[in-house]
Amino acid sequence: MILLRSWLKALKRHYQAPLQAAFAQFKLGAMLFFVGLVLVYMAQQLIEPSVRQEAFTLAGLVIAGLGFVVAMAAHVRMLISRLWALFEPPAPARASSAGVDAAHTQAAAKAANRPQASPQNLPE
Repeated sequence: MILLRSWLKALKRHYQAPLQAAFAQFKLGAMLFFVGLVLVYMAQQLIEPSVRQEAFTLAGLVIAGLGFVVAMAAHVRMLISRLWALFEPPAPARASSAGVDAAHTQAAAKAANRPQASPQNLPE
């Protein structure tokens, strides 16, 4: 039971990570995918038909496949993260100090009383 709870907490932490982390994972997967495709293309174009060509092609396909899996996992991670944020209940309002609220209210009042720039108010 303890193992299951720790696993669920780790899973929740993984999917609540900032989207920048998932996007970095996606970029890594995309780069691996394209490097693998370039390796396959170069093997077919530059190496004469032999076992060596087949080995390079296989290596390229493995790298491209790995990149595809990493990129798709990152894409699913971003999707689940966004869905999690959409369905997550709103956080309760935190009590803040009165001084901060008063300063915020005064700044908003000043901004509301400030005359707006319009073509009639501009000096010629």
